[in-house]
Amino acid sequence: MFQSDFGIIADYFVKRRKGYKTIENHKPIKHADEMLKFIRIFAEDERFLKLNLEKDKKGAITMCTILDAVEGRGIEKGITQGETLKLIMLVQKKARKGDSIAKIADDLVEDEIVISPIYKMVKEYPEDTERDIYQRLN
Repeated sequence: MFQSDFGIIADYFVKRRKGYKTIENHKPIKHADEMLKFIRIFAEDERFLKLNLEKDKKGAITMCTILDAVEGRGIEKGITQGETLKLIMLVQKKARKGDSIAKIADDLVEDEIVISPIYKMVKEYPEDTERDIYQRLN
């Protein structure tokens, strides 16, 4: 099989296609930036260029460190989405009680500029769930 960085990429995509639960490869990647650009083109996904890669304990970047960075971005995105959904839910409850934007912002210790677009969507689409409102805002 390939011995270069391309071999690491090929191994990853083969294992992914075969449905492996975990895809581990601890071989050091010599040309990490070029490899991420290649994966970006091959996977048609710009997010690979936005990864904040950290070297492993041996001071190398491996496929595992790349996948850890991808997973970390997903976790951060999920946390942010969860916080936003919670905020939308609270705004919905308070708006249904007739609270104003100013009161809601004060109660939730948020700026009115954050609450206002949510409040407007909640008023415009009162039957929507917090996920529906989230989708409309994004």
